[in-house]
Amino acid sequence: MFNYLLGALDPAVAQVLGIIQYVIVAIVAVCALAIIFLVLFQKSNSDGNLNAISGVQETYFAQNKGKTRDGLLRKLTIILAIIIAVLAVVYWITLKIYNPFN
Repeated sequence: MFNYLLGALDPAVAQVLGIIQYVIVAIVAVCALAIIFLVLFQKSNSDGNLNAISGVQETYFAQNKGKTRDGLLRKLTIILAIIIAVLAVVYWITLKIYNPFN
């Protein structure tokens, strides 16, 4: 479909798209390794301090969970997962434009 819209690719453009594909794969691999390490460094979620009626923790730590080390690790994990998802879509688009195996 993309080939009909773009017509024949210039060889220089095809070479750049091939390089972009390799760079995307490398960035996804680094992000995946970073996610593995971030998840390993996070503490497990334990629900031991929950109020029996409301199910909410009433401690100062629970209210400021996003500002702690675990909160930061959780945010970084989510950001890296979003980066991987966006790069997967970009890779798919570049693969549809330039696939050297066709």
